[in-house]
Amino acid sequence: MPEAIDKQAEIHTMIETKMNMEFHTKEAEKNNLTSQMQLSNLQKQFDKFAKKYPEYDNKSSQEMMEQYKTEFGEEFQMKSQIECSDPDAVMKLYNEKYAPKGKKGDDKDKKESIGAWILQLLSGDKDKENVLYFNSEKEFKNFLNELAEQGVSFQVMDAKGKMQCYSNGDGNLRHADNGAVMQAHETFRTSNLSHSQFMKQEQFKAEQIAAHHATPGMAPPKPR
Repeated sequence: MPEAIDKQAEIHTMIETKMNMEFHTKEAEKNNLTSQMQLSNLQKQFDKFAKKYPEYDNKSSQEMMEQYKTEFGEEFQMKSQIECSDPDAVMKLYNEKYAPKGKKGDDKDKKESIGAWILQLLSGDKDKENVLYFNSEKEFKNFLNELAEQGVSFQVMDAKGKMQCYSNGDGNLRHADNGAVMQAHETFRTSNLSHSQFMKQEQFKAEQIAAHHATPGMAPPKPR
């Protein structure tokens, strides 16, 4: 049984890698140097899985998801985690606009897996379930954009704790790998940063900016 679970987890990661490859392939065609470098690393990761599971090779991510459903008897679902400065705001927005009818995000007895994207609220009430279900990536992204627009600071990670996106309270949803605002046509992508590494990086940048503003400007040259 553990071997079957390991295979399912690895194929899940393989499909995620393929989706990231598809995104970066499109970006690399626009001469995006960051995507060209990312694509090379992703290809190496994917090739390792392909040697182990050749039946999933040479397929699009959509075709891989169909095969995943056939093999494991369940829909492919993305899983993310969120750390938030205001967990109540997360639950309020979800329960008011996104929770399935008759369900709440903090229902302790809710066990069924619904939706294509699952979000675990890490900073919420420990006595509550705090699992949020979304029907699609688009719905999940709309939720995060709305949360960001409310001025809430948060960080979103994949199931392994690697940073995907964040908002620093400025009203924008940003990619974790480069800090760029996520555009409407863009999809989620996973960086190499853990949550703790990301927070240390952000703290360092904040300290650098503060130090810059605290440094007196150079006096203008005296007239000759």
